[in-house]
Amino acid sequence: MIIQSIDRSGHVIAIQKYVGTRVDIGRGFSNQHIINDPYADGKHVRVEYDHQHEVFFVSDLESANGTTILRGKQIINVNAHPTPLQAGDTLVVGKTHMRIVTEHTPVPPPLRFSKFEETYRLLGQWWVFIIASIAVLSLNAWSIYIEAPFSETLTKQYAEGIYVVLVALGFAGVWSIAAKLQHLEVKFLLYANLALLAESIFMLLDLSEWVIKFNMAWLWLNGYTPELVAMAVLFVGLYICAYQATRLRLRGRIIFASIAPALIVLTTTMKLLDKDDFKSRPDYKMIVVAPSWQLRGSVTEDKFLAATKKAYKEAAPIEKKMSGAKKENLMEDDGELGSGSVGVIE
Repeated sequence: MIIQSIDRSGHVIAIQKYVGTRVDIGRGFSNQHIINDPYADGKHVRVEYDHQHEVFFVSDLESANGTTILRGKQIINVNAHPTPLQAGDTLVVGKTHMRIVTEHTPVPPPLRFSKFEETYRLLGQWWVFIIASIAVLSLNAWSIYIEAPFSETLTKQYAEGIYVVLVALGFAGVWSIAAKLQHLEVKFLLYANLALLAESIFMLLDLSEWVIKFNMAWLWLNGYTPELVAMAVLFVGLYICAYQATRLRLRGRIIFASIAPALIVLTTTMKLLDKDDFKSRPDYKMIVVAPSWQLRGSVTEDKFLAATKKAYKEAAPIEKKMSGAKKENLMEDDGELGSGSVGVIE
């Protein structure tokens, strides 16, 4: 006789095998199967196996909270009279769920190792956490210094990098709790390192934005490159976390990992529907791209003046047309005011 302790979702927590056809279950030490459940009696229930009919029978031993059998959506109360168990039934003793099986019960096929198991193992190392933390702190300090190199609050702003590391640790804690609740291996450093690496990618993308726009504007995809990178990074990170810390199947992991990218798509769509009336071309930024990063080469003064004159000639007719329309509107307004005044005098 084999007793599988399971959680409410049906996943096996522990397995015990017993020799014989009868097993008493309860909190008392005289039982063959002892459970640590305050809602169970000292001797709570008895399970017997009938070899002739190959059926398990369950009898409640006058317990305080009773014994129940979950058979699909059906709930069967067990009394002192032996009640037969069917394949797939869940026996509930107190608040402990279990299944009773025989050694001939088939087991599911083994899960195959992922091709990325070695990668996951490396990502879960402490030295990766140290390197990723240093990278986040350095990139944060660099970004703040570039934005305002003479700010009096630089030291205070540098502390923002520490907050990012703390958020990553909190993120890892949430996933660790999820894995613990489902009786899976807790990989705290893996979850933390994934969060830190994702943040490092976002920071690098932010720092390199204007260099990419200046040298390879086509690569920026009209401003959608950050969204696409963020969607890919978030999807991969959340998928790995769901794969390591939950029992979700492939479809469930994909749906879960797609939630954050879907929110980015929604935000981008809202921005497209609510476009600004004016947007500078090229995009204006106080930070000037240093000459050492100007891979496409500088523009000569003659070329700059020629481009300026060309732009002025193209804008002059439009400005003249707008000025004429403005004068006509003013004349119409003056006419309306004059006729209004005559009416008052009369």
